[in-house]
Order: sequence, then C-alpha cells, then structure tokens
Amino acid sequence: MSGKKIAVIGAGVVGLSTAIVLRLMNFRVQIFSSESLQTETKNPFFASQYPAASILPHSIEGVQVEELFLPSKKIFHRLLRVSTPGIVHQKHFEVYTEGQPTLPAYTHWMDGFKLFDVKDESFMPRHPEFPSLTAWSMDMLFANWALYGPTLQQLCKELEIPTVLEEVAFNSLRTRFPKNDYAAIVLATGTGWDRQNKQNLSLLRGDLVIAQSQQRPRTPDGELFSYNFNPPLHYYSTNNGCQQDVYCYSRPGECVLGGSRITGTWSQDNWMGDQPKAYSNDDSLPDPFWKIFTINQEILAHSCSMILDLEAIKETKTGYRYLGPQSKVRLEMDATHTQPLIHSYGFGGSGVSLSWGVALKSARMLQDSLDPYGLSMDTIAEDIGSKIEHLMPRISKA
Repeated sequence: MSGKKIAVIGAGVVGLSTAIVLRLMNFRVQIFSSESLQTETKNPFFASQYPAASILPHSIEGVQVEELFLPSKKIFHRLLRVSTPGIVHQKHFEVYTEGQPTLPAYTHWMDGFKLFDVKDESFMPRHPEFPSLTAWSMDMLFANWALYGPTLQQLCKELEIPTVLEEVAFNSLRTRFPKNDYAAIVLATGTGWDRQNKQNLSLLRGDLVIAQSQQRPRTPDGELFSYNFNPPLHYYSTNNGCQQDVYCYSRPGECVLGGSRITGTWSQDNWMGDQPKAYSNDDSLPDPFWKIFTINQEILAHSCSMILDLEAIKETKTGYRYLGPQSKVRLEMDATHTQPLIHSYGFGGSGVSLSWGVALKSARMLQDSLDPYGLSMDTIAEDIGSKIEHLMPRISKA
C-alpha cells in the first residue's frame, strides 16, 4: 500500500482522524478543506467546532454504532493515558424528571455504569423544584475541541499530511481526483455533499451558552461531574410540545451549557421545523439561550452551590448535527470498480465520539478494496492505537 495517495475531503474531527489513520497505514494522504484549520469558524455546519464533547453516542442510533464506538473509545483511552491535551475523564449523570426512559444501548458500553434509586440520598444533579424519577451515571471521557482540535492538526503536521485550502466541487470528484493520481477519495464533509447537491438535510438543532467560571461542578467528594438533565415537559419544550433537555460540561475557566435537541430539515438555506418555545422577554438573552442558562443555573446552585450570573456569558451559538440520509460509513465504487469513494459523515452530533471508529472503518474498507488480503479492523485498531500513543508525548510538547 505504500505510496498510494488518498484525498480526504473535510477537516473536522472525522477528516483529521481518518487522515491520521491512513497515513499511519503508509498511505500518502492529502486533506482538502474549504476553511482554514487555524481560524475559528462561525459556520453552524462545521460540527466539530460545537460539541462539548462527550465520548458517547448520545444523539444517534444504528446498526454500526457499536462497531464504530467501541474501537473509538479504546483509542481515546490511549490518548488519556498519555495526557493528550483536551482529553479528560470524569463522572457523568443523566437525570429524568418525567416518565421511565428505556436505557439506551450505549450504557452497556460505558465504564462504571450505575442505575440510581432516586429515593435514596446518593448525589446526583438535582433541580430545586422537580424531583428526579430516573437517573444513571457513568465514567466518561471528554474531548475539549479547543485543545484537542489543534492537537490533531499538530499530529497531521508531524506525519507530514498536507492540507489544501479548496472548495471541492462534489459533482466532479472523479475529474478533480483522477484515479491515476488518487487511489481513493474519502468524504468527511458533514453536510457538504448534500448541501452542494441541493438536497434537504435532516438535522438536529443544538443551542449553546458559553459562560466564564472559575468554579467547576464537583460532587461532595470533590470529583468533577457533568450531566444531561431532562426537566418536565411544561418547563422546557418546543412549540410542538417536544420535551427538551439541558446539559452542562465544564472546561477550565468556562462552562458549556447546552440544550435543544430539535429535529428539522434545512431547505433553501432555511431551517424548516420545530422551534424552541419562548419563555423570556429579555432581548439581551433570547430563547432558547435564556431557558438553557436559567435551568442550568438552577441545577448548579442547588446541586453544588455553584453560582453563574448572566454577566458571565461570553458567547451563544446555534449549530446543526447532521443525521444522514445514511448515518453510516459506506463505500461507493467508480464505474470501473477501481477507485473507491468512502462516505463518512452524518453522525448526528456523535462525530467526536465515533471519530476513531469511523476512521478505522474507512481505512478497513479502503484496504479491502485496494488490497483484499489485508488486516482485520481489530488488528488495525491495535496497531494504530499503539502508534498514536507513541507519537502523542512528542505532539503534546510541541
């Protein structure tokens, strides 16, 4: 496989991770991006800029999720072991005030999972007005993109993976990347493919409030924690009556307060779908940001005496999590069946969580098409994980 050139289109977390895996498998790799990696984009479709980001597949389901998540989790544990910038490990809670939710599949894949009897006095994030009916906790990894993103970029630089700043036209991919020069193409483009082809996008809308804080949420034992909290329907919902949740993930010096998990479509450059219900008349912090901030403010004050004031807010933003149309890694061949094209996008806000698994799956599919007697995905994962773990101390010092 040495010397074969691969074009990776997209420079978010999936694109960077895929380029790294392919380079470590001795492919020659080029990344093509429409936006500079050194500039913080405000593009609401550049999904990697927006997650908090918890390493669990919270916002997506499908037949490939387990296959993609478990090897990704193993790579993140290796990154944690060598103190990779932006990778941390802490307690996470999911709390419900109404109904009896079915345990999601991912709880079986998480370390330290615990289902609570909410009638006992065990610590969990609580709201002063609404008793918790169901809750569980787990030990969870997080990737702070502000630190982790530049680390991936530095790793690409160390591996001599060049980035070309270019708006690639997807309707002429085979012409732009002829098979005489490129053995394969990987599309890690988020919404790019469907937006360029004027397709309606199936999306989840998410809203964030970034608040400065030197305090961080801690349990009575001093352990850092985060949460997803589901208040009653009447307290936070959409215009169409869909219950919404909020969450809080802390970083050094700030808290990421999130909410809004609203399904809709993007058509003709407009959001088409449900909207958050309006609760506030405060023009300085309109809904849903006011409601997201207020609920988190109430939970944090009640649970761990952590005080957040409106003056602490430094940014609000809305981003979109892409849901398909096919939320899986899939292979498409050219007419001569000699140049594979990998589609690896549409992971519904779980792109960070699944990133290494998606990269490994893409690499395995490419290897199968180019060299059908190659290694298994487990063998590739072990080899790549070992190489990344060996490289990371050098990257962290750069």
